[in-house]
Amino acid sequence: MHKTDIENSQPLVVCIHASASSRGQWSTLVAAFAGHLRVLTPDLIGYGKSPHFIRGMKIQDEVDNVLRQIEAEAGKTNSPLHLVGHSYGGAVALQIALMYPERVASLTVYEPAQFLLLFDNGVGGDAAQEILTVHRFVQARKNSWWQRRAAARYFIEYWSGRGAWSKLRFRARRRLVRLLPKVAAEFNAILSAGVSAADVAMLHMPVRVICGTATRAPASAVSEALAAAAPCADRVMVDGVAHMAPVTHAKRINPLILEHVFTALSVDVKKAA
Repeated sequence: MHKTDIENSQPLVVCIHASASSRGQWSTLVAAFAGHLRVLTPDLIGYGKSPHFIRGMKIQDEVDNVLRQIEAEAGKTNSPLHLVGHSYGGAVALQIALMYPERVASLTVYEPAQFLLLFDNGVGGDAAQEILTVHRFVQARKNSWWQRRAAARYFIEYWSGRGAWSKLRFRARRRLVRLLPKVAAEFNAILSAGVSAADVAMLHMPVRVICGTATRAPASAVSEALAAAAPCADRVMVDGVAHMAPVTHAKRINPLILEHVFTALSVDVKKAA
């Protein structure tokens, strides 16, 4: 886990990676924060040094796993948390904010995958049905190796575009096939989290929702729903980028994250003065 060497009393920035990714996706963002704030990049369950996932895993298990890593790295600190998350990591970050709002100073998410918001009063429409199709395809093909390979290819090309699978190295493909059962479990964890727009409306920390204009309809719709429900939220659209922009276009996304965290930090300092 990355950690800058600032004193433990400083606020913590916690960056949570996407599904089928790794904490390494945040390396350039960590470098940008270095010397200013402590940054933790926890491994989600089933990734890196975190425990292997267990069937029936809930999003609460992901939250507990992240909080354990925060405590292991930073000790039992009451320092305010500035949460950053991408895709499934954004859904986990949102869940932490909902469960422990008193600990969260700001929330910055890129296309958070909390697809339950699409089923709240039918706001998702066709986008909700589209993500259910993806969910069912992955769930139905998680057993044999060949099934998992087909599902992994479908998942990657759904989010990254046709031909994305063939551009990956063999080692990366093999890793994604191995991770496919966890990806399937993540869909289940999201859809059983019990999150609604009414819950999001209770959040009073600054929230920034970043979304690409070239992304998939479900990701765009969730971003719109979250930004509309959170009372202190803004939504930033980034022209021409898609769902994996924090990785593929980090130079465009990182400044938006930095701006929001440092703005929220300055507000906290003024309140404490």
